[in-house]
Amino acid sequence: MLRRLVTISAVTMLVTCLSSVTQAGDWSEWRPFGTTGISIRFAQVNRTTCTWAFRNDSSRVLKSMSFRIDDINAESGRPEQSSDQIPWSLRPGQSIGGWTAFTAEADCSTVRITSTSIEWQ
Repeated sequence: MLRRLVTISAVTMLVTCLSSVTQAGDWSEWRPFGTTGISIRFAQVNRTTCTWAFRNDSSRVLKSMSFRIDDINAESGRPEQSSDQIPWSLRPGQSIGGWTAFTAEADCSTVRITSTSIEWQ
């Protein structure tokens, strides 16, 4: 099977999820994650916790994806940066996320997700 590694270093998503999230727990609509073939959506779990999910909208298997999270901490008001990755491959149409997978101690309006590497199968 031919594998292709695509590194995306300039794709940055500035989250504006609260425009469509009216109360805690509501999910925003799926939105394109740049031109990656992946979509992202967000939910404000409570006043201090934001979560998100990714969906593979392509026709290929998403073997791996790493990403960086930049946000403003809801308690301290200070900028924070962390990184994470999807824990397993996603077939076309599959999604992963939610508060048990990805969270930031922040208001969703301050969260920015940047893809650092993507590998397709």
